[in-house]
Amino acid sequence: MKSRVLTMALIAMFAVVGCSRAESPAEVRHDVNQAKTDADKKVADARRDQADTTTKQMNGITNDANDATREEQKKAYDVAIAKAEGDAKVAKEACEGMNGDAQKACKDKADANLELAKSNAKAEYPAAD
Repeated sequence: MKSRVLTMALIAMFAVVGCSRAESPAEVRHDVNQAKTDADKKVADARRDQADTTTKQMNGITNDANDATREEQKKAYDVAIAKAEGDAKVAKEACEGMNGDAQKACKDKADANLELAKSNAKAEYPAAD
């Protein structure tokens, strides 16, 4: 038992003494170069991650801006359609004071103007679709 404890103590002492010995200049150069290489790789990886994050954020901003533009155009399109439908309804009501062919022609003109206004709105606000 004592010999076992003594052996363990000697091993521990040699390990401690061995750990504190100076390395040769070649070993130091190698270790320093390895540490620089590892550090450079970590910095490069961090920069690549940062660039990826920035790119994703910029894409997100672009997508948000595109979504906002689409939404804006859709609302403008909705306003144009509501106005065209309102104008057509008013025109058709005015047609009610006419008789026969004049009334029919008046309502046909109101319908044609409504279709033209819808077509113009689609052309003016293409992102609304």
